[in-house]
Amino acid sequence: MILSRLKVFTQTYRTNYGNSVNIKLEKADEFDAEKIISIRNQCFYDDYVQFGECPGYNIPKEQVIKRIQQGHLYKIVIDNEIAGDVSVHILDSGVHWIGCAAVAKKYQNRGIGSFAMKEIEKLYSRAIVWQLETPLSNIRNCHFYKKLGYKVIETKILTDKLTLGVFEKTKNTL
Repeated sequence: MILSRLKVFTQTYRTNYGNSVNIKLEKADEFDAEKIISIRNQCFYDDYVQFGECPGYNIPKEQVIKRIQQGHLYKIVIDNEIAGDVSVHILDSGVHWIGCAAVAKKYQNRGIGSFAMKEIEKLYSRAIVWQLETPLSNIRNCHFYKKLGYKVIETKILTDKLTLGVFEKTKNTL
């Protein structure tokens, strides 16, 4: 079995708009790197412009390929088109970090991101704690993660424009 093509889930999913799509979450492979970078750049461009920096924006292809080779970068595929990705980092003592979660703008606000995050949590069922960070001024992102059960546990002031919230979700809230 080739791990880079391992399908995590495949099913028909009814979006928030009521239409059905075929969606699957599978491990990304090196051929997906450019498309993933393109989607991330589209998703995080506004943060980059607003803050002058954004860790999810303009990531070098080599870095994305390295994450893919480590085996914890998953692509969201809708009707055979890459629609986003979720990157997982396994830390110590059951802590898992969402390095990046992105859904192409044309698929946003349809429940696709929520669905993918819930499937990732099921896939890594041994995780005791999930953590991630996002700009606190990005109300949309903060609302998304809070809706999924994440809570702000720490703030990091990076610049006068950029304060990150460290979000956490523990096993008893999964």
